[in-house]
Amino acid sequence: MEPVALEISVTNLRGFFNASLSLDRERTVLVGRNNSGKTSILLLLRWLLNEADDEVLKGERALDKEEQQLLLPERSARHRARRMLLRVYVSSTEKQSDFKCNSDGIARLIFGYRMSKDRAALRLLPPGRDQPKRGRSFDTEEEALDLLGYLQQNLRFIYIPSFRDVGSERFDETIREAYMARLQERALHPNKRGAPREKQQINDMLSSLEEMVENLVQPMWGDVQEGLPPEMTEQGKIEFDVSRRDFVEWVVNNLDLQVSTGERDDERVELSGVGSGLQSLLDLTIHSTGIEADDRHTILVVEEPEAFLHPTAQRTVARQLFDTRENTSIIVTTHSPLIVDETNAGDVVVTKEHKFYEPDDSVDQRREEINTALMTGNGSEAMFSHSVLLVEGEGDQLFFETLRRRMARVDSTGQADRVHVIAAGGKKGFSPWIQLFRSYLLGNERPIRYLVVPDADAGSEVLTAFNDAGQSIPQTIRNQVSRIGQLQGEEDDLVPLREAVEKCNQLCREQDVNFRFLNPELEHAMLLDASSELIQRLCDKFDSDANDNRSMIQWLLNPKASGRKAPWKRGFIGSHIDHVNITSNLRLILRDWLTGVMSEDEAEDLINRKVW
Repeated sequence: MEPVALEISVTNLRGFFNASLSLDRERTVLVGRNNSGKTSILLLLRWLLNEADDEVLKGERALDKEEQQLLLPERSARHRARRMLLRVYVSSTEKQSDFKCNSDGIARLIFGYRMSKDRAALRLLPPGRDQPKRGRSFDTEEEALDLLGYLQQNLRFIYIPSFRDVGSERFDETIREAYMARLQERALHPNKRGAPREKQQINDMLSSLEEMVENLVQPMWGDVQEGLPPEMTEQGKIEFDVSRRDFVEWVVNNLDLQVSTGERDDERVELSGVGSGLQSLLDLTIHSTGIEADDRHTILVVEEPEAFLHPTAQRTVARQLFDTRENTSIIVTTHSPLIVDETNAGDVVVTKEHKFYEPDDSVDQRREEINTALMTGNGSEAMFSHSVLLVEGEGDQLFFETLRRRMARVDSTGQADRVHVIAAGGKKGFSPWIQLFRSYLLGNERPIRYLVVPDADAGSEVLTAFNDAGQSIPQTIRNQVSRIGQLQGEEDDLVPLREAVEKCNQLCREQDVNFRFLNPELEHAMLLDASSELIQRLCDKFDSDANDNRSMIQWLLNPKASGRKAPWKRGFIGSHIDHVNITSNLRLILRDWLTGVMSEDEAEDLINRKVW
């Protein structure tokens, strides 16, 4: 169906400097921190499609206070243009010429605002031109108003905010419209053919009611007539005149939905008496009622469907929302990894600092399926992070996550809660993750930084992973990785190997290559400089006979000893490691991980906090 909104672009309105969001997916899931722009872009779109009127667009009135708060930038635009551009597909060949569509049937509707003159304008951007022509008068075009009116008439934009309360005026209006739509469909039946049985039943009831009411009040006329001169009136009749439409209006105004949620309220309670989660679900469900019955294209926007809901209910609601609806696009904003779990990787858009990082739509189906599989569980949480550490196994993950939590407790900025760690499942498991994170790109910017941290014996596998993901590694680093491989197996003297690993890590830092080796394995990075007090504590906890840090490392690495590789042991070490005695290798990895969300000095300061 037409028309279809394809994309919205915003320049210097709200908090946006220059941002675009595609609107032509069946499902779009916006993830990102608070105040990153998710709601702002949707409020701008709602205003343009549902609320903008000819008066403000023709300059006949200034923006009111609410419109100013919505549209004007939160920071200085320095006299730059303030615009909102909407790309629209129009299938009707008759309309395409009216709306200056290009050969693909796409029109570009551009809203502009001049703060200096307190005026707004609406125009159509001619095909082939990227920006409005300088020097033109700042006047609204009738053709642009016609397209906006055409959109507002033929495209439904339904916005469901995150604040869902059955006591609100908005909910009252929503449920009233739902009642009215259902009653009109069955009682009024605007389609003349095949009138439902209910319509005839209402006609019969109204006729019976008319007869009864007239019989009840008709004697009143006799009383009135007795007081009038005989020659002035001969007869009179009181008629009861009510239409089916009047009846529907009266019914809607007197309907009251009550629910029972169990034995404790089996006699039913008012909606305001149920929990916030159920109120939220009722609001969502009633808003969605009747979408399929409307042949207009619909954009259904739901802010934070997880609000007030138990995790199992979040999954249920997400599946229901993401079920394909004919002629409907759905846009969801969320802070819940569980909502991300229930969708496809190609639906997820990362929002960061009022920019939208959309997934690469050129990937094949196999790559899409792999990305979707990764983006579940722990992987879905990574989409909300700004810096991800990719490690080999579960033990590495527990160790670094434990350190992160310890640092987060003393980080007053909250930045340490914005980093994340993922176990890739072994040294051959990095490639899919690298490809997932590299699929999000805006210009040269990526919303999620990632740092690959394997053991030093995984050099060839890591190079292959980066090669598979299309990320080139400088030859100097490749040569150093080869040197590390040659030194593997020299267990009697680890000094040359450790020096080679340290040099490789420094080269990676200098050349901005996002991997660092553990030196040479996690156990060495954890304990090579550990205090004797920590070693003794670990011996007591693990029932080990080690007597110093080196023997403890060997004890943990013993491949023949059952249980020594247990991941919980690495997590326990992470919870007790002495920050004063951590190795330079571990310090480097922590610093480079944290610099995804803070400066290098701030990261160094956090690592050096004695309280953790």
